[in-house]
Amino acid sequence: MAKFSLVCAIIGEKGGAFGVDIDAGETVGDMKDAIKDKNAKKLKDANAKNLQLSLPGEEGRSVAGLG
Repeated sequence: MAKFSLVCAIIGEKGGAFGVDIDAGETVGDMKDAIKDKNAKKLKDANAKNLQLSLPGEEGRSVAGLG
């Protein structure tokens, strides 16, 4: 199965880009869990299912079906 490497960032965090690897068959929920795991300290009080995902340049706009 194909694996994707995504570059992610937390809006409002300077220099905080990080990579997340997911398999093509994984769900958006799996991706949110991976994002939270990668940022356990910063997102310690957040529930992974409540993370909102957006595309670059779309700050504040959730991606339809993703967030």
